[in-house]
Amino acid sequence: MGTRNLICIRVNKKWVVAQYCQYDGYPEGQGLIAFRFLKNADIVRFRERLANVYEPSDEVFKLIAVANKNGRDRLKAAVGERELPWIMHDPLNEIFPSMRRDIGALILQFIADSDAENKVPVYLDLEFANDSVSCEWAYVIDLDDETFKILGGSGSKSKEGDDNPFQEIGPDDALIPKLVTTFTFSHIKEITDVQFIEEAQAGIDRLAVQREVLVREAAET
Repeated sequence: MGTRNLICIRVNKKWVVAQYCQYDGYPEGQGLIAFRFLKNADIVRFRERLANVYEPSDEVFKLIAVANKNGRDRLKAAVGERELPWIMHDPLNEIFPSMRRDIGALILQFIADSDAENKVPVYLDLEFANDSVSCEWAYVIDLDDETFKILGGSGSKSKEGDDNPFQEIGPDDALIPKLVTTFTFSHIKEITDVQFIEEAQAGIDRLAVQREVLVREAAET
């Protein structure tokens, strides 16, 4: 299901991953994948593996685009446009599989499995958090605070607290995803999949009630 979302990781007070995902953005989708990873992960080891993460340069993407166009042109001349395999339209699927738009929270396992010889290219697309139309959900793993935050919808920065990690993204009047709920790593170890979904839903319901109150107050003024 095309529910667009952002998978983020912070460490040493810096954003090291902020990757767009096009599918299954709900807590029971990408959120649950991230929850299960954190529940079973060796966090100390995972933090070390973040040294293997990097953002490819614009020049690299330009070279990929040129190589892809040349390859498509040759293949089209041989078999025709309608016979082109879909994979040829997205070279990142083969060259940088960790950057596919459907990877989502599975990027966490890519990082956990990495080493100095097998580094993990990622996006750092923090501006997507300010896209109030497209960014439906966001998940932030903070290795410093040892927390996992679920954020959804959008609202003004002035309405969000300092515990919203996206306060620092974009200008002061930018919209950012609203903080739904926060899980500590220790709490994640103690709860089940069902409890995770229930607690996430409780946060969603709480935001819905707050929204209803604001609408009612606005109507009465």
